[in-house]
Amino acid sequence: MSETLANTEVGARLSPPRRQCAASTDAVQPYDFRRPRKLAKDPVRALELIHERFARLLSTTLATQLRTQTLVTLAGIDQIPYDEFLHALPNPTVLVTFAFAAETGNALLEIDPGLATALVDRLLGGKGDPLDQPRELTEIERALVARIAGLALHDLGAAWRSLVEVSPTLQEVGTSTLSCQIALPGEVVMVITFAVTLG
Repeated sequence: MSETLANTEVGARLSPPRRQCAASTDAVQPYDFRRPRKLAKDPVRALELIHERFARLLSTTLATQLRTQTLVTLAGIDQIPYDEFLHALPNPTVLVTFAFAAETGNALLEIDPGLATALVDRLLGGKGDPLDQPRELTEIERALVARIAGLALHDLGAAWRSLVEVSPTLQEVGTSTLSCQIALPGEVVMVITFAVTLG
């Protein structure tokens, strides 16, 4: 049985089906291409829970090491381009580069210079007073900060173990943002901020 189709019928069968678009009542949301959101709310919430646990563990560790009451709290989680993060850092600052897990890249822990010198002062028996003017750390101060950073990374691994087995490993303690190129400048990174109160 042969079928003869008209030109309009052939065109209708070859063209994709037409969709009916309903008028949307939703407002148009602006999108910032420089700061794209890569993670949905659920994974960000999971990160908040993990890092709140890390803050509690680190509070206990620092209180034990410094022999003073210490409170570490999660201040926020944000996703920003790496170059924007670097430009926001003070100069000089304390940058701890570490490997988060064997198959992933490096991560960075930035410690405010005032906090770093207060930690060193407490470790050496002082009151924990920060310096008036930030400066680069001496070799002895770097070694003490590396010790504290190692303990913090141990607590970070313990906080993550509820989700996945990781062993953060300290690689370097530096003071210059030029030596800490762990990501491409425009690459979006997670910035997790903590507030630390000593005494």
